Amino acid sequence: MTSLHTDCSPVVALNDAPLLRSVVAASFDELVQMRDAWDGLVEAVRGDVYFTYDWCRIWWRHYGQGRQLRVFLFHAGSELVGIVPLVVERLWVGPLSIRLARLLGTDCTPVVLHPPVRPEHAVTAFHTVIERSLHEFACDTVSFARLSGEFTTPEDLRRACGAGEPEARIVLDRAVTTHTVFSLPASFDAYLAGLSRNERGTFRREERRLAECGPITLRHHRAPDDIDAAFDRLAALHAEQWRQEGKLGHFQDWPRSSEFTRGLLQTFSACGRAEIAEIAVGEVTVAMQLNLRFGDGACWRLAARSTDPDWEQRGIGRVALVKQIESAITEGIGRIEAGSGHYPYKLRLGGVEYPLQSLLIAPNRWWPRLKTRILGAYADVLNLAYYRIWFCRLAPRLPLPRRPLWNSWIRTRL
Repeated sequence: MTSLHTDCSPVVALNDAPLLRSVVAASFDELVQMRDAWDGLVEAVRGDVYFTYDWCRIWWRHYGQGRQLRVFLFHAGSELVGIVPLVVERLWVGPLSIRLARLLGTDCTPVVLHPPVRPEHAVTAFHTVIERSLHEFACDTVSFARLSGEFTTPEDLRRACGAGEPEARIVLDRAVTTHTVFSLPASFDAYLAGLSRNERGTFRREERRLAECGPITLRHHRAPDDIDAAFDRLAALHAEQWRQEGKLGHFQDWPRSSEFTRGLLQTFSACGRAEIAEIAVGEVTVAMQLNLRFGDGACWRLAARSTDPDWEQRGIGRVALVKQIESAITEGIGRIEAGSGHYPYKLRLGGVEYPLQSLLIAPNRWWPRLKTRILGAYADVLNLAYYRIWFCRLAPRLPLPRRPLWNSWIRTRL
């Protein structure tokens, strides 16, 4: 029994764009044969690993329970020109039921998203996704969140809502946070030359101070039989680092994240897309980082380092970051997506900050628009009162057992 549903007629072209044919898949089983074409499109539009076939498939395996999958595939002739994977679910705000369509991967784990759609087809494709989600899938709200401001997706969505009949309206449109990108030059010397004189000098001084304790080495764990053991060590180092601050760390904060990450590593390491970098001074491991690679780009997923005050004073954090940049340049990596959040030290070391945009779209009818506004307000209150005030500030200071992140907060990361 197939889960693919092909339109009987072409997608209506907007803004003189070529006609598109759309297919909606409700299962990854029927998309296995498209894996190479899928990933080829993601690479062609400078997409990150978060929309590759295997990331989406593994994410769905771990977090798809109780949800519906809707993967939009767009073709111009025989060419695949767009992929927009959605998750459809029902959220409750008290007694209020809201049927929501959202980009796959928006919640449950931190990501930065850039849907793989060729720019010349983006407005038409997004218009189709919005229209079918609101009408055919009977959704009250369509959420496009954690969208990188490095690309044009937010503006394409705004144009898509304004194209054709005014059937959809953007109810919320805002930057929820930022993320950092490193665009790397061809040589490490060129990278250092691009830093301020003060940053360059500080790095060299801290590198010399660390070298006094032994040679600084960077080892990459990439083989499937090696990366699993390295992951155990990274998770332990990460947990200890956050325990010192009264927090649990990523793998205990985010439910099922350990199983999800291990599943990713098992699949990605087999095709050269995952590594754990281990930085040692002499015989002592002082920092580790989980990285994902795709095309000529890399994503920094999770870092951990020693909490020994002596290593901190010698600048292990800065040196570890710059050493990884040096290694990436040597291996031909041209771009590093360095994660969400505002981190001034990343900017001082050459990163560029972009907004992470979030848009909530509803039918142009009063009741769905009102429900969308209520959902957005509820998410804001929960984020402020629970996450920012309680989880991040108060709970770590109190002698109470730490708990994972609330599912209600995770599911309303809009």
